[in-house]
Amino acid sequence: MVPKTNKPAVEVTTGILSLFLVIFLCVGALLAGIITIVYQLQTDGYIDRLKNHETFAVRVEGNIIDDIFEEIISDLQVLSQQPTLHSFLTQGQDQFLKIVEQEYLILSQAKKDYDQIRFLDARGMEVVRVDYNRGNPTVVPKTKLQNKFKRYYFADTFALGRGKIFISPLDLNIEHGQIEKPLKPMIRFGIVVFDKNGEKRGIVLLNYLGANLLKKLEQASEAMYGQPLLINRDGYWLLGPQSDDAWGFMLDNRKDKKLPTQFPLSASAITNKTEGQLINNEGMFSFTTIYPLKRGQQSSTGADKAFAQSDKQISADQYHWKLVSHINRNELDGYSFDLLFNLSLLGATLFLLTALASWLIAGSITRKRLHRAELFHMAHFDTLTGLPNRTLYYDRLNQTFESSKRHRRRFAILYVDLDDFKQVNDTMGHSAGDMVLKTVSRRMLDIVRKSDTVGRMGGDEFMIILNDISQADDAEMVAQKLLSTLTIPVDIGEQKATVGACIGLAVFPNDSEDKDTLIKMADEAMYACKEAGKNSYKTVSSLGIQRDD
Repeated sequence: MVPKTNKPAVEVTTGILSLFLVIFLCVGALLAGIITIVYQLQTDGYIDRLKNHETFAVRVEGNIIDDIFEEIISDLQVLSQQPTLHSFLTQGQDQFLKIVEQEYLILSQAKKDYDQIRFLDARGMEVVRVDYNRGNPTVVPKTKLQNKFKRYYFADTFALGRGKIFISPLDLNIEHGQIEKPLKPMIRFGIVVFDKNGEKRGIVLLNYLGANLLKKLEQASEAMYGQPLLINRDGYWLLGPQSDDAWGFMLDNRKDKKLPTQFPLSASAITNKTEGQLINNEGMFSFTTIYPLKRGQQSSTGADKAFAQSDKQISADQYHWKLVSHINRNELDGYSFDLLFNLSLLGATLFLLTALASWLIAGSITRKRLHRAELFHMAHFDTLTGLPNRTLYYDRLNQTFESSKRHRRRFAILYVDLDDFKQVNDTMGHSAGDMVLKTVSRRMLDIVRKSDTVGRMGGDEFMIILNDISQADDAEMVAQKLLSTLTIPVDIGEQKATVGACIGLAVFPNDSEDKDTLIKMADEAMYACKEAGKNSYKTVSSLGIQRDD
């Protein structure tokens, strides 16, 4: 269809003034509210950025925990399938046991994460044990091996089926019936070892140094603004606000050191939500829930006494920790004040620059818009008739072709060539010819729908796209209307100019399913019409042209 013409000079001037008024009023409103609005916006912006940063940092620390667990479990599975261990279980020869001891020793030296690496038989007796020994791994002699049958981690692991893994709570190591001093955080990873007959022969047990996990969290927290905190499923600190706050579930003198008693305003939200953030008088808390266990892994409540059994088994979705970043209220207010001061200065400077540039911006934007519109119009529309030119016509034809092919719709191409137009130019002059072309264009547009396209190919040639027609007869009806309308004389001053048209008509997909072939057929039909006489139309089917696509 014909686009709107360029705005008159008055409308252009009005557009510039309107745009300037919008900018000017916005700047004025900003100036009127600068004191209150800047303070609020900048404070909120700082808090939002802080929230995003801490949320990301907490999730990164959660990934660290997942990676640590995956690495430990991988080691555990490899040890449970150790060929030399299975050779020992089958043949009972000490030479295989010596190799197992050396392999455990090498693993302990390489990883530096396992306080103990053990194989216990079905009675809970340690068969092989390597102690990390604070960086000097050693194989424990047989005379010092212990029976762990009454320890909860042996019973809970040995009860599992093939391929299942037991992961204990993160608690404190117990040696000889007492909590080891200095405190040694520990997580025990166990897996049952089956022989070739499918019988349980014992378990492989890795005592992971929990202090290494906590240390890695503290190192990663250097990227945080807040303090890292780790809380077990019962609300006790594994990594607390102070170094002597942790392990209240095992140490009688720390029973009150837990989340609800130390942060009563925040405890409920942190406990009951999987992840989130909150700000109150206790500070800002960014937290997430860590589920270290995966499918096929199990834990238990553990025991705070040496030979006590677990109260109950815990599935993967019940074993969780809360990982928290905490910024206390004083630090939060201090950050806000400093940032607010700096951003307020920057905001004031930017406001002044914006106010000074507002006049130039309004004019520049308007000129660019007009220039782009003019360039587009010159590149895609015929300057005389305002119809799409060859470039824009073929672009719309491509769109129509692809849409019709995808949705299985028909469309038609009408190739229109005016009759007697040269005679009008020769006898009445080119200005009269221009008037005829403009009138013919308007008449064509009045006949077709808004969804159709009329394009001028040059001279007195036009092409029409009839989009989404029900049947080929619809295109013929349009052709007939065009013929009867175009023959109406055109008033040119005191004279009248009369032209006709020859129309070639091709329909997709009836005549061809190839776009280029369809155009060629419409062109051939138009020339056949020229040869047969004036002011008529021909369809491709009437010419007997065979489909060649």
